[in-house]
Amino acid sequence: MRDEIRNIRDVWFEGYQRLLEEARAGGRVRVLASADERRQHPRFAVGSQDIATARETSVQVEDMSVSGVAFRSPFAYFSERPLTLSLASVFSTQTDVLACEPLDADPDDPDRAPRYRVRCRFRDAEHGLQFLTLTLELEHIEKE
Repeated sequence: MRDEIRNIRDVWFEGYQRLLEEARAGGRVRVLASADERRQHPRFAVGSQDIATARETSVQVEDMSVSGVAFRSPFAYFSERPLTLSLASVFSTQTDVLACEPLDADPDDPDRAPRYRVRCRFRDAEHGLQFLTLTLELEHIEKE
C-alpha cells in the first residue's frame, strides 16, 4: 500500500514539475527577489474563475503556490482562522488565513466597496500540490 501511495505522490509531483516548466516558459511564474520572497515554492499567476469559498462563488486569485494562495475579496476574513477552498465544486482543501489586508478603493467601482487581499497557507502541502496542479490543468483545458 505504501508503494502505491508513493507512486501517486510521484505522479502529482511529475505533473507539477511539467506545469512549472510550462509556466516558466510562458512567463506565468512570479519569482521574486530572494530578499522579498519568503515562500519556498514559486508563485503561479492564476486566472481561474473556478475557486470558491463558503462566502463567495468565485474568488479573484492573484497567485498560488504549493504552499498557499492569495486572492482578492470584498469580504474581510479573519487571520488564523480555517478556510475551505473549493475548485470547481469537485476538490476542496483546508487553508489557514495568514492575513487579510485592506486595499485602496477602486475608483472605477461606483459603490466604492471595500476590497481585501487575503493570503492563505494550505494546511497540507500534498493537498496544496494537488490543488495547484488541478487548477493549472483546468486552466489549460479551458484555454483549448
